[in-house]
Parts: sequence; structure tokens; C-alpha cells
Amino acid sequence: MTKAIDQAAQELLFTNANTPANFTAEPVTDEQIHAAYDLMKWAPTAFNAQPLRIVLVNSPEKREALVERVMEGNQPRVRAASQVAIIAADLKFAQHMPTINPGMAGVPLWQNQEFTNNLAQSQTWLQLGYLTLALRAQGLGVYPMTGIHNDQINAHFFADGQLQTIAVLAIGNIDETAARPRNPRHAIETAIQSI
Repeated sequence: MTKAIDQAAQELLFTNANTPANFTAEPVTDEQIHAAYDLMKWAPTAFNAQPLRIVLVNSPEKREALVERVMEGNQPRVRAASQVAIIAADLKFAQHMPTINPGMAGVPLWQNQEFTNNLAQSQTWLQLGYLTLALRAQGLGVYPMTGIHNDQINAHFFADGQLQTIAVLAIGNIDETAARPRNPRHAIETAIQSI
């Protein structure tokens, strides 16, 4: 039995996947997002910290508040996507250690706020990559945005300071008629060295 995913799966996740220019009007359900999360949560993070939090912005009022807090070029995508998620780092992820990593519960390391903040951010970025692939595995298109006003989003949505915005994702079914050509990627010789 092979342990590698087949060519079709590789194409779906990587070689044929593209950041969508537009989405169709077909809805994306919360259940599809939940299914993607149920895949990505098994991927590794340092200490099994799992600090990524997903805030789905569904109400018209909250969606418009988010639109006002992303850069102008991203505003149409936030308005048009079937689902929009704020991806945030939980700066208090260590409170869950007794459940997710009992062997690390109560370790003095978690009292170092600078360490835990840095870990929360770095591991949320890592999980964002996993989430992108998991959403693609559900057949969805993902448009990650860092052209956002993080401080404004934090102040409006996360005033208690526990969550810190990392990115915004527009999620939907890809409008294939609006597909764009992919930009080149680095050659192996540029990206990999052996020392």
C-alpha cells in the first residue's frame, strides 16, 4: 500500500490550485469549514499548542465592519465571498494545555508572555498553511489576505486582547471562468541547497 497521495490529490492541493480571482454565488456551509478544520487540526504544531482560532464573519453588520478594516483592493473580495474568516492567534492558548498536552500543563514556560505570544503567532501562521490546504481538499477556493488593518480588526472584534489577528480569508467556490494564469515559482536550484 502506498503512503503517497495520488496525482489527482496533489493537483487539487498544489499544482492545479490557484488563488481565485472570483467566486461563484454557490454558498459555502459552516459544515464545510468544520470539515476542513477537522482535517487541519491533526497537523503538527510546537507543543501541540494549536493556537489558531477561526472567526467566521457572517452577519451583514459584522461583514461590513470587516470590509472597512481591510485595504481597499481587498474590500470587494470580503464583500463577495460566501464565507469570510478572521484568522487569529489565541495568546492564551496555554490555558488549554491540560487537555491538549497534559505533559506540558503547568510548565513555568507558559508564564513567559513574550515566549507564548511569539509561539502563538508563529504556530498560527503554520496552521494557516494547513487550513488553506484543508479548505482546498474540500474543493473550495481560498484567498488569504494580509492587506488588512490588523490593529483596527483587533480593536473592533477582539477588544479583550486574547485573540490577535493574523490574516483574513475569503472562502468560496471558484469561478473557473475568471481563472488567472499562475505566476512562476522558484526552481529547485534557487530554493534548495545541500551543505
